[in-house]
Amino acid sequence: MKRLLLSLFCLMLIPCASHAAAYRDRAWPLTLDVPERWRVSAVGDGNKRELAAHPKSMEDRERGDARASITWRKAGKGDVLGRLERRYRKASGGREAADAVRLDRKQGRLEVDYRQSENVANGLWIVRRHLRVMQLGADGRQLLDADCSANASEFHRYRQDFARLCRGLRVGGGKR
Repeated sequence: MKRLLLSLFCLMLIPCASHAAAYRDRAWPLTLDVPERWRVSAVGDGNKRELAAHPKSMEDRERGDARASITWRKAGKGDVLGRLERRYRKASGGREAADAVRLDRKQGRLEVDYRQSENVANGLWIVRRHLRVMQLGADGRQLLDADCSANASEFHRYRQDFARLCRGLRVGGGKR
């Protein structure tokens, strides 16, 4: 009995990390890590296709308005990562200047953390926090755009899940 209790106690000392399941998309060459309490669904088809990820809990969807949208599209002329980096460093409209901008030219990846205000209805302003990752495909002509966002007041509750979803994206479906 003592041995069993000691074993259970030792297991409790091991830090518990929330598990993530790998999601490999059938249509796009990407793999993402989906946190345990999240669900991924494909919306639309063809050029208008988007992957949407959101918490399974209705409270999380309504209270924090937590969501992630992932698109894979042809890169336009304005989608040069250096140009996008400069754009996010400056405030524009309801978007504040980014709190953090990381550009990895070797991997063709840009990570941006910023806040944006939106007028939703009847003069009500909502401030949303975004963690956005943009990555060029292997050929440099495709752009993966992952936007994880939640209400700014609730963002801290989803920070680890967003890091897993957006930063954990892998183009090509292989291991990082």
